[in-house]
Formats: sequence, structure tokens, C-alpha cells
Amino acid sequence: MKQFYLLSIILWSVYCMPSFSQNISAKDKKDIERQYIDLCKSINQQCPLVVDKVTSLRSVTFANWNLCSTYVIDIDFSNVSEADIEEMMNKLRENLKGNIPKMFSRGNYGVKQKDFGLLLKGTGMKIRMSYYDANNTYIGSIVYDYRDF
Repeated sequence: MKQFYLLSIILWSVYCMPSFSQNISAKDKKDIERQYIDLCKSINQQCPLVVDKVTSLRSVTFANWNLCSTYVIDIDFSNVSEADIEEMMNKLRENLKGNIPKMFSRGNYGVKQKDFGLLLKGTGMKIRMSYYDANNTYIGSIVYDYRDF
């Protein structure tokens, strides 16, 4: 479900994007940027959104071609070791890395799974997912760019 909210933002931009084989014009890029910003505003009006039993999406922003989402995990991580947090973040990163392009390609948007990296590369976009615990303490972030896909 977490991927759904992130992907809904990404998928919206594909609808308005020129072909991946073309360079994206400055005008098209500006239009896409505006759509991301508007979509983030729309999602933020609905936040917090429940992602799963312990996770909620707090906010989504888009600035300087960085799509940033902030999540809260309703668990106190104060007694969790740094090694365990790092292991959790690495597993989460790998799971999301595999699922994001798959989910992206399932939509009727004319973008194949193999083209997901081209979307990110063509726009220069990065995806950042930041996580906080129940005490609003920063846990960690996951950042993707075109080289990850």
C-alpha cells in the first residue's frame, strides 16, 4: 500500500510525459513539475494515510525534482539497535526497489518496467522516503535515482 501512494504520484506524471526516446523540453518539464506539485498538495490534504498496521504516510513533497515522502512507523525505536535499524532499512530498500518498477508497469500508462529508470533519468528525478518512529525520531531514509532501476 505504501508503494501505491508513491506510485500514484509517479504514474500521474507518465500520463503527461513525452516519449522516453525524446529529450524532455523545458516546457514539458515545467508542466510535469507543476503536476507533481499539485498532486502532492492533493495527497497531503488526505494525510496522514494509513499504509499498513504500523505505518502511515505523513506528507509528500516535490521540489527540485526530488519526490519526498515522510512516513511514521508507530513503534518506539529508542531501544532498537542501530544495526537492527540499518538491517531493516536495507531490507525495506531492496523490497521497494523491486516492487516500485513492477507496480509502475502494471498500470495502463504505456511505461514498461524496464523504462522506469529512463523516466527518472529523463527528468532527473530522485525518490526519497524518510521514516520516523512513534516519538518522531528520525529512523532513516531511502533514496532512489535512475541508476537504481
